[in-house]
Amino acid sequence: GAAPSVAEQSVAAVMNAPAATNAIWPGFSLPDRDWAVQDESGVYLVTKKTPPDSFTARGRWYFRREPLPNFTAGFETNYRLGDLRLLAARAQPSVEQSVSLVYHESFHEFQKTWVTSSARVDYGSIQGFLPAHAAAVEVERRVLRDAIRSSGPVEPFARLALAVRARRTSQVSADFGLAERQAERTEGLADYVEERSIALAFGKPARTAADDI
Repeated sequence: GAAPSVAEQSVAAVMNAPAATNAIWPGFSLPDRDWAVQDESGVYLVTKKTPPDSFTARGRWYFRREPLPNFTAGFETNYRLGDLRLLAARAQPSVEQSVSLVYHESFHEFQKTWVTSSARVDYGSIQGFLPAHAAAVEVERRVLRDAIRSSGPVEPFARLALAVRARRTSQVSADFGLAERQAERTEGLADYVEERSIALAFGKPARTAADDI
């Protein structure tokens, strides 16, 4: 028969990965969540609930050839499929890219369940950085990248990064600064879970932060 599609290989990579892959963060386990990956061969669904009648069991997941209705984006985090609410993702060019997307976006959904006294991050305002503020963020990012890659003392880089950040935060409101810090934590944790999960699932070393900076 034909080789498994990228979508099916992606689901299999998650479901057949070592147990540690889905124990990176307490309470977060992708095999226990509702999600689906779609490509030209069909839709591959993971759920422990009752799937729609149109799906047939394929071992530890479900399948149907008919594509998801009204699904046109690369992914949707709250897609309604019958009685299910799930992460729907379109397969990426490679299995690893597809699995990375599912881990990353699923963890963001998991983060939304956390109880916190902090205000919700205003992503809209963060995306609307003034040009000068955005430029300062980029300078800080490059300084930190150089610190990670440097084989010498990191103190000069740290002092410069702190100075850039202090100047930037002094020019915005306290609420805006809090939103930025929350966004860093939120995205940073999702990146961490994604990278560690991919490393374990595919038997490869986790990338360093500098690789993506």
